Amino acid sequence: MPIHNVAIVNVVPKETVIEQNQTTSINVTVVNEGNYTETFNVTLYYDSAEVRCQTLTLEAHESRILTFKWNTTGVLCDDYTISAYASEVPEEADTQDNIYTVEYPVTVVPEFPSTIILLAFLIFTLVAATLMRKEKTRTRFN
Repeated sequence: MPIHNVAIVNVVPKETVIEQNQTTSINVTVVNEGNYTETFNVTLYYDSAEVRCQTLTLEAHESRILTFKWNTTGVLCDDYTISAYASEVPEEADTQDNIYTVEYPVTVVPEFPSTIILLAFLIFTLVAATLMRKEKTRTRFN
């Protein structure tokens, strides 16, 4: 019996917390569960916003992991639902498995540039040096 059926079986973000203006990878596992070669689109979303769409051809019973890159430049700090959708192929009867939603949110947080880390280290060093000088001065006069 002819079967046309593609499915998204897994979506795995590399990170669950990502800084704004950074890029993360998200792996999407796609399977052709039918017995025909199929060409279709796989689209990755955060909430209802599209990240990217890839066209894919899979042989019967073949699976593949697609890696999507999500650049969070311009994305507001918040929790987001990540999902992937495989477009329906002609004569596909089971379309419920064409979408997969990650069960936990991915959080975008403010960017924390390395210059802030360097600045914090310099301030800590200056405070420590000042305290050590004060301690030496107090020791001399006691």
